[in-house]
Amino acid sequence: MGEGHARCLAIEDSPTGAQAALAAGMTVVGFCGAGHIVDRAAHGDKLREIGVHHVAMAFDQILVPMAAAR
Repeated sequence: MGEGHARCLAIEDSPTGAQAALAAGMTVVGFCGAGHIVDRAAHGDKLREIGVHHVAMAFDQILVPMAAAR
């Protein structure tokens, strides 16, 4: 895509994926709204422990100002 990792946003529900995105230098939103996640609060806590920048319980909590990102 031609952008550096620091300008990328990763939305991850997987702790492993979140760790990889953080290691790559991306901004990471931990997503807890997937149907397979039973205990959303505990999952959010785990993602926070890993170091994600934000946690969202639903997609409508993820707002990205696209014009500002360009």
